[in-house]
Amino acid sequence: MKTKFKVNDKVKIASCPIKKYIGKIGVITKVIPVFDNADQAKKSGYIGEYSIKKNDETTTGLYKIDINGRALSGYALDESFELISLSDPIYTKEFYASPVLTLMVFNTFLKKNLVSEKDMYSSGTFLSMDVFDNKETRKILEVIISDIDAYKKENNEAYLHDETGKSIGLCLLHEAHLKAHGAEYEIKWNGYEFVIEEDEE
Repeated sequence: MKTKFKVNDKVKIASCPIKKYIGKIGVITKVIPVFDNADQAKKSGYIGEYSIKKNDETTTGLYKIDINGRALSGYALDESFELISLSDPIYTKEFYASPVLTLMVFNTFLKKNLVSEKDMYSSGTFLSMDVFDNKETRKILEVIISDIDAYKKENNEAYLHDETGKSIGLCLLHEAHLKAHGAEYEIKWNGYEFVIEEDEE
């Protein structure tokens, strides 16, 4: 059975027993499809955990939600949230779940001297950065990118890149991070390391 939402979809919480979470942005980390009855589930050929509709329930699935890496208790229904953006299979669920994971990856590259080229605006706004394409770099990127070769191809089609193929450009990753987590989690350069600047109150 096709559910309305899927794992890694970014959603805005519309209803929640814990009021402070309403309006917050979260990421779906688990989906359990809901069938009318057991026979429907069997005929569909679905293999895995599923649920049966209760009374006048209309949801297509039960969803586990993470907000900033914190899992909410219980399961949400279709009407509990609205879709903000579709997930991109190139990136991992951890990438969508944590707004600081990409920042940590960027700074890891700096500390391990894996950056081959870096260019930032004087304001600290990200312009471009490349890292050496080797086993160590790919191991680090695996935390947030599930298909590194597909990512590299897409990045090279969208941005200027190292024609030798010996580097991996991170412009697309920075853009994806900004789209997934919003301007409040924009990664910037402070002259020494990458940071997420908090708005002054």
